[in-house]
Amino acid sequence: MKQLAKSDDQAFDAGYDLGSSHRAAATIAHHSLALETQHDRLVEMFMQAPGFIAVLGGPSHVIQLTNEAYLRLVGRDGIEGRPIRDALPDIVGQGFFERLDAVYATGEPYEGRHQSVRLVRTPNGPPEEVWLDFIYQPIRDSDGGVAGIFVQGQDVTDTVRAAERQKLMIDELNHRVKNTLATVQSIAMQTARHHPDPQRFAEAFQARLMSLSHTHDLLTRSHWEGADLRAVLQHETDARGGPTRIVPNGPPVALDSAQALSLGMIFHELATNAGKYGALSTPDGRVFVDWSLADQRAPRLTLNWRESGGPPVAEPHRRGFGSRLIERNVRHDLAGEVELDYAAGGFTAEISLPLDKGR
Repeated sequence: MKQLAKSDDQAFDAGYDLGSSHRAAATIAHHSLALETQHDRLVEMFMQAPGFIAVLGGPSHVIQLTNEAYLRLVGRDGIEGRPIRDALPDIVGQGFFERLDAVYATGEPYEGRHQSVRLVRTPNGPPEEVWLDFIYQPIRDSDGGVAGIFVQGQDVTDTVRAAERQKLMIDELNHRVKNTLATVQSIAMQTARHHPDPQRFAEAFQARLMSLSHTHDLLTRSHWEGADLRAVLQHETDARGGPTRIVPNGPPVALDSAQALSLGMIFHELATNAGKYGALSTPDGRVFVDWSLADQRAPRLTLNWRESGGPPVAEPHRRGFGSRLIERNVRHDLAGEVELDYAAGGFTAEISLPLDKGR
C-alpha cells in the first residue's frame, strides 16, 4: 500500500511539472508574439514616417536602414548595405559627408536648418536643388562609443520657395510703392505749379490720382503681371463717354505693369484735354484711337489718337503739364517717341514705343 501511494504521488508531481511547463511555454509564446507585433508596428511606423530617416553604421557610414521618405528624397533604391559616399556620389563636395565624419569623430550631434542640397533624383536627370531641415544624432554602443549615426529630417523645399516668393513680392511691392510715391509727388508739384488756385489744384490733382488708381485696380486683377491695351484705354476714358465717344480699334496688346501705368496716365491726360478743349467738349465730337504692331521679333507699338468734330484747334502758347507729362512718359518711361499735332481739323497724338525695352 505504501508503495502504491508513493507511485501516485510521483505521477501527480510529474503531471504538475508538465502543466507548469505548458503554461510557461504558452506565456513565452504570448510574449514573443506581442514583441513581434510591436516590432512590426515600429517598423511600419519607421517606414511610413513623413520625415526622412536613415541609420548609418561605422566610420564609413554604411546605410543600414532607410524609410520610404528617404528613398523618395534621394530618388533611388538599392542603397542599403553601401557606404553613403558610394550610394550618393552626387552630393560629394556639398559638405554633408564631412559633417557626418565630424559627428562620428566627436559624438556631438549636428542640426541643419534650411540647407540646400543638389541631388540627381531621376536616372540620367539633371541635379535638383532641395532644402532640408535635419539632424545627425550619434548612436552609441554599450561602452559609450559612437557606433553609427541616426539621420532624421524634413524636406522643406516648398516652405523655402514660398518664403523666397514672399520676399520677392515684398521687394517688388516696396519698389512699386516708391515709384508710385515719386509719381504722386511729381504730379502734385507740377499740378500746383500750373494751378495756383487751391480749388482748381485739388480738382486736377484728385483726377490724376484717380487715373493712377484706376490702372492700379486693373493690374491688381492680374496680380500685377500686366494688362491689355484696350482695357487700360477703356478704364481711363469711361468717364468721358466710353466707346460711344472714344472709338478703339486695334489688336490685343499685352502691356507689362510699367507700360500699363504710363499709358494709363497718358490716356487720362489726352481724354482730359479733349474734354476741356477738344472733341469731347462738344456733343458731336469723337475720338478715334487706332493702334498696330510691327516687327514680331522686336515688337513695336504705334498708336494714333485722333480727334474729330470738336471746336477749331490752335496750338497753345505754352506747354501745359499734361503735354509735358505725355512727352516725359513716352520718352523717359516707355523709351518711345511722340508727336503732338494741333491741326485745325482736330488734335492728334502719334505715339510709337517698343513693347520689349530689353531687346
